[in-house]
Amino acid sequence: MSPSINTRILILSDTHAQRFPPGMEPLQRADVAIHCGDMTNEFKLKDYREAIQLLENINAPLKIVIAGNHEFSLDDTAYKHKIEETCRIQQEDISKDIMAEFGEFGEAKKLLLQARDKGIIFLEEGTHKLQLPNSATLKLYVSPYTPAHNCGGWGFQYDGIHDFDIKQGTDLVITHGPPHGIMDMTLKKRNASDAHSYSLQLREPNHGSIASGMFTRAGVQSWCHGDPNCQKFRNVLRKSTTTSHL
Repeated sequence: MSPSINTRILILSDTHAQRFPPGMEPLQRADVAIHCGDMTNEFKLKDYREAIQLLENINAPLKIVIAGNHEFSLDDTAYKHKIEETCRIQQEDISKDIMAEFGEFGEAKKLLLQARDKGIIFLEEGTHKLQLPNSATLKLYVSPYTPAHNCGGWGFQYDGIHDFDIKQGTDLVITHGPPHGIMDMTLKKRNASDAHSYSLQLREPNHGSIASGMFTRAGVQSWCHGDPNCQKFRNVLRKSTTTSHL
């Protein structure tokens, strides 16, 4: 990122198709807002529309969003498997009914790409370089993938080791799940992230900051490398109690 240009970044995640309660909206203007995945709850098309509405109302000229494990319909392989599994359980082909509510293959992605004219940019895994409206340049690495060993059967999951190919000079790493040992503690006091994840790469001096989500039970947290003290804030989004029939 351009060192001479001050840039305000708003980071949020796991909004799960919810909106900010009245009076809890982030009102201060940011140069860029970043959503770290799980924008939907049931990955229905209406969930994506709710997420786009939430992002559109944030006071920032540019909003970056990535997928999370809830975004099945952005992961064609996982979505196909989920449809087949549901049809098997129902003992009939209900794929057309499913797609009527959750979308055809690629339909959810199309909704996000069409939101670009609203300042919303959907990024897939890889390195991206963006020019911000304040003339700053950000080099980003993005990945929606999380390990399946902790809780499998979701979208964008991997078994074994995943290659987080973070390039030198990356300003900001945006992932759905945090690196191993950094705010990934579950209620069972276990590290949920892969021990071979990108945590070691983040200790290199040529990388900048991280932005991640996923563990909504922990609320919103801040972290600085080398600082054992993590400040916790309350989660300002109401959690949905509904689940998908898929």
